[in-house]
Amino acid sequence: ASELAGIDVVLLFPNNNWSGSVDMPLAAQTALKNFVSNGGGLITTEWTNWMNARGLFSNLTEILPVVATTQYTGGSSLSYTQSTADPVINNDLPTTFAFSTDSFSGVESMFTAKAGATVFYTSSGGANGAGVVGWDIGAGRVLQFSTVAGPNELSDSHYSLLFQNTVQWAAVPEPSTALLFALGLGLIAWIASRRR
Repeated sequence: ASELAGIDVVLLFPNNNWSGSVDMPLAAQTALKNFVSNGGGLITTEWTNWMNARGLFSNLTEILPVVATTQYTGGSSLSYTQSTADPVINNDLPTTFAFSTDSFSGVESMFTAKAGATVFYTSSGGANGAGVVGWDIGAGRVLQFSTVAGPNELSDSHYSLLFQNTVQWAAVPEPSTALLFALGLGLIAWIASRRR
């Protein structure tokens, strides 16, 4: 928990150690869960989802925006298509872009968003399912990529920009509409009282 002090976003990519099926210690999972609840950001990828479906990262299950599954696909290329507009996540990206994939004994989880989560991009793989899913949880944000975010994907200019944008999105939660409305009402009341 002390190592998360001053950190805005944690990247959880268990790509290369998937075969060992070694779980994150419970204390570390609890620290990460508390980090998100207190306003931190978390970004995960395909293997986090698969491992969660196998019983690993179980203490993180409730903060992950995707239903855990062991269903996955392969393929050497995919495309992501914008599903929900967001000024931070979509910044400088085309509506649809293709990229070469990476495989760590699997390329992409077949994502289903949990109730309350937002599908920001759909994927041409995974039975044309969700590709990038996120949500606000507690005071923080969590986002999951259906792919492994490996070197081929991150070397693609569009994929890497999407990744950078999601890190920025996860690091800076936008105030809720209700909060902005309440602040606006408070400001109006303060101005009205000053005029009296």
